[in-house]
Amino acid sequence: SFQEDVPDKPGWITYSAGSEIAFDLNFERGDLTIGYLRSYAGLGKALVWVSSAREDPDSKARLGPGGERLRATTPLQLSGLWEERKSELAKKTVRGIGHGRIRVHFKSACVLPGECKFKLLLLVSC
Repeated sequence: SFQEDVPDKPGWITYSAGSEIAFDLNFERGDLTIGYLRSYAGLGKALVWVSSAREDPDSKARLGPGGERLRATTPLQLSGLWEERKSELAKKTVRGIGHGRIRVHFKSACVLPGECKFKLLLLVSC
């Protein structure tokens, strides 16, 4: 859900395993920039994939780290944890997703309790 975990620092935040959110975005060039919180403690991982905004199984696409199309079983994984002793916005740009209206999916991919929080800060499509 969209909320503030720290005053004046809103984002789409999940705290539970397997929770999902999806956004329908318009793409012209086919590039997506994802902004998310990275910190040294208290964060987990999320899986990201794309599909047609319409429920059309023949037009589904997936994205990988370099923008390559992947099978439905291989979504991009983002980690909110890093070793630097600070918390800040991390950005990941993926190219070649496609054109038109595309659905971008996020799913919490935590394994252990306490590692399920993931905070999405921005999505930019172009």
